[in-house]
Amino acid sequence: MALAVGDALLSKLGGDSLDELHAALRRAWQRARLLAGHVFLCGLPGSGKSTVAPLLAAKLGIPCLDLDQQIERGAGRSVPEIFAAEGESGFRAREAAALRAAANGPRSVIALGGGAVTTRGVRHWVRRTGHLVWLCAPAGLCASRAPSGRPLLGADPAGRMAQLAAARDPLYARLADAVVEVAALTAAQVAEQCAAAVRSLEAQRAWR
Repeated sequence: MALAVGDALLSKLGGDSLDELHAALRRAWQRARLLAGHVFLCGLPGSGKSTVAPLLAAKLGIPCLDLDQQIERGAGRSVPEIFAAEGESGFRAREAAALRAAANGPRSVIALGGGAVTTRGVRHWVRRTGHLVWLCAPAGLCASRAPSGRPLLGADPAGRMAQLAAARDPLYARLADAVVEVAALTAAQVAEQCAAAVRSLEAQRAWR
């Protein structure tokens, strides 16, 4: 059954492989979006999402939101405290609800948590309401930047970050509308490249 559905989608959207199907699906979602939707930033913990978001928002002339901060505000406690009390599943449920609320608000730059796009509900709202920009950074750099106390990094941040990169980077690559390699750039340069990518995506959408 799954193979039949895959074949039908490949025939409908074009392409001969799963990678080409993913690309075709991404183009279909882009065509379905509003011309000027939200700008979502994804990437590993420590890739610079929270730092870049306000800089990018200033360039685009729109507000910015940090999803983890929104979750903490709503819960009245920190992310580590939420993980300790409710586990990862409880945190992910809060994350999906916070993203849904943000997606229904005014156009903004939204910095996602590193694992946000692993949740189907988050992916749904990201695809429907904006463009996803991946801040791609090496795991070692992210481990050196990430603050201590991250719930999923534990006592071996470098080793755990490498595991997260292996699990999540393919997902980021599949979902992202644009990729910015951040390793050799300042935060201001990353924001400039993100702004250029967003403008290009919206210009392409306007001419469809």
